[in-house]
Amino acid sequence: MAILLAKRIEVGKGRVDIDEIENASTSGADTGTLPLARSVNSYGNEFQYVSGLKQAKNNTGGYLLDMDVYYTGERSWFAVQADGRTYHIVLKSPEDATEEQVRYISEYVQEQINSIGTNSLGSFGLDSLARTFLVEAFAKNVDYIRHSSTYMYKYKDSSALVSGPVWDFDLALGNDPENNCDNPKGFASTGYAFFQSNAAFRKQVRKVFNNEPNP
Repeated sequence: MAILLAKRIEVGKGRVDIDEIENASTSGADTGTLPLARSVNSYGNEFQYVSGLKQAKNNTGGYLLDMDVYYTGERSWFAVQADGRTYHIVLKSPEDATEEQVRYISEYVQEQINSIGTNSLGSFGLDSLARTFLVEAFAKNVDYIRHSSTYMYKYKDSSALVSGPVWDFDLALGNDPENNCDNPKGFASTGYAFFQSNAAFRKQVRKVFNNEPNP
């Protein structure tokens, strides 16, 4: 039996080093005991937040986000639309988020997705996005193809959405036959298609792949 020890992805120095939003309840109760509520943002996308939290002074970040099909058991999450389908993104930090915070980050991410075109990636970090894609596609990570365990983060008062860190490779490198991912030849061809038609993204993927990997 093989055992792998790994650190979980979380906000902290030497980890995902962003400002951490620390919310508090209006009643003084543990935020994890507060009720959940849902609303719809200006794009018509549903989101879930924690009710009974104090209003925050700054809602711009930092945020640690995880695109995850298994979002329903999480405290705070939101939906986005891309390529005619719905994706769900979980707030890993802050886990217990106010209505204003989830509304802000959900509308911000959707705005960046809407700005993706042939030559524009909005505020998505080009280099981090290309590197994340190459690792996931090379490993043929089934969770990535399922649109799960895909992290990104945003700094406070910053417009950039940074892709990563990569996580969750138990269904990778041939461990699962879904989408022909047990075939050792080639790369996983499916994933986040709304990035893959972008010329700048494709150019950066070729640049990293051709210039950096070593045997």
